[in-house]
Amino acid sequence: MRNYRLGGGEYDKILPQNLYNRNQFAEVAEALTSVALAEKALAAAQKANDRDIVDSLWDGE
Repeated sequence: MRNYRLGGGEYDKILPQNLYNRNQFAEVAEALTSVALAEKALAAAQKANDRDIVDSLWDGE
């Protein structure tokens, strides 16, 4: 890391991307993708169920 002067003192510039390794987030990214897919499937199932309920009301079942 480079040293920078600020107000007569020196400090090390710390960038956020230097605080972590991107590979550490692979499992988190995979889990979030799985959750998103599950939520999408749930929404589709709920929509189908809602449609079935409405259809049954109109059909008099």
